[in-house]
Amino acid sequence: MKRVVVDTNSLKSDELKEYLSDPTNVAVLPDFAILETLKIGDAKGISDQLAVCAERPKQVKALKPTYAVAGLRAKRRSRGLQRRLVDKGQTASFKAFCDKVDAAKNGDQMLQKQLGRKCEATAFDLKKIVENQETFAANLAEHAKDYSEAELKILRKGEPITPELFNKITGHIFKLAFWLALTHPHFKKRPDFRTLPNAFDLPPKEWTGLGSF
Repeated sequence: MKRVVVDTNSLKSDELKEYLSDPTNVAVLPDFAILETLKIGDAKGISDQLAVCAERPKQVKALKPTYAVAGLRAKRRSRGLQRRLVDKGQTASFKAFCDKVDAAKNGDQMLQKQLGRKCEATAFDLKKIVENQETFAANLAEHAKDYSEAELKILRKGEPITPELFNKITGHIFKLAFWLALTHPHFKKRPDFRTLPNAFDLPPKEWTGLGSF
């Protein structure tokens, strides 16, 4: 069985259709592909975007939202890591979601209103994400001050990374991961070095993904 993560641009592609023609293949939908699909805002557009996957709903798996994945909870073993990233509820409801979108497209006014509210909530969520990234460039510029011009040159030109630079980058990555963990509202205990790589397991909050509407 093969698994391929599908982004928004490939949802309607012939390549995806050919890939899913093999019943053993699985398309994996991340939350942003779902959010960007709902951002379309109307039943016909959403139905068209999901048409290829809707033909083979049993071959589609939806991932947990980024918010849930970011809620780090330590796990001592890596076994089952991919399985833990899959949102069972969203995956199970994919066919029902597509059926309701089609019903809305075909004139069901109640479902049209419900889908409209879901799309509005999605647009609001995406707007907040954009707003939260406004200081990202400034933060990167501040972070770059920790590196010498020689080190920045190595990174810009893709030259071989020295052991010293590798250690510095690794240290910054772990500091950032720990800081993000501590700022997450559902995080209670900082994971240690050994468990951090496998610390992805938190029930998702309510969000504007798939599911009933």
